[in-house]
Amino acid sequence: MNVKRKRRGFTLIEIIIAFALFGILMLGIYGIVISAMNNNKAGEVKQKAALYGQEVLEEFKSGDITKSESGSIMLSNDIVLSQSVEKSNYEGEGYLDKDKKYYAKIIVKKNTSIMLDKEVTAGEGSSEESSEEKAPKTCDFNIALSGENSPIKVKDDKSKGNLEYDSASDEPIKLIINTKTKENEKVVVIKDENNNKILTTEKEIKKDEDKENQIKLTFNFDQYRVESKLDKNKYKKLEISVYNQDDSPLNIILKKSEKTDVEVKNKLGNVKVYDNRAENNQSSKLGELYDITVKVTQNGNEGTPIFTGHSSQNIDIK
Repeated sequence: MNVKRKRRGFTLIEIIIAFALFGILMLGIYGIVISAMNNNKAGEVKQKAALYGQEVLEEFKSGDITKSESGSIMLSNDIVLSQSVEKSNYEGEGYLDKDKKYYAKIIVKKNTSIMLDKEVTAGEGSSEESSEEKAPKTCDFNIALSGENSPIKVKDDKSKGNLEYDSASDEPIKLIINTKTKENEKVVVIKDENNNKILTTEKEIKKDEDKENQIKLTFNFDQYRVESKLDKNKYKKLEISVYNQDDSPLNIILKKSEKTDVEVKNKLGNVKVYDNRAENNQSSKLGELYDITVKVTQNGNEGTPIFTGHSSQNIDIK
């Protein structure tokens, strides 16, 4: 009797229950797989949108932008940015890829939050005074870097310093900048990578409210001639690490030629970098600061943007 029971197989009900459980289990696994595939696809879409959007921002960053005779700007992906009525802002939209899956709206707006050393012409209905009122007060420091195959001289109107480097090496020349407000002065200190102080310059604060003034630090590379050992058409690279210990922003303006490669690393505080390219290798030319916004959607200009990128670039729109 017991032997016969042991040899019995599964009943029909047991088989049905087993298949039902298997089906429920597979349905859950299938749902997980489909969800993962959808997430991967959505992630791929976002990644491509971000890539196309960054390419637009990099185009503004990498070189001067040329206007057509009509005043519009043509980007490399054939998107045309038209001038606004004020002729200081630009706006355009179009597809970023050949398959026409990614569509972008691009807005380029002049930023008047800080005035550089370039003459600004007031537009209609405005005046020089109104433009100046928009700009924050600044404490200006002008620093010049020079040198030709032997010590680089870092100097301003009051002091000079020498920065030694290994001429046999093509490692970047490194500078460290510290800024702070101390008692009644705004202070800028420049050191080399060995922490040797090579320049200290200060600006007297006349009133208590002047403590909130932004520091505007202009680096002029007109006399900088230290050639790279690896590429004679380039100058030795500079790396500038910045520690802004001041509560107000630090604005670093680079006046340099295309031969000069300067990397600014923000280590502390609010730091804004305005990279001014030059028309040639002998003279520096200041551009103007523009805020660039790129919004990328899929399959047309409707819907929520899947990528929104912002950048502030100092560019020379010719």
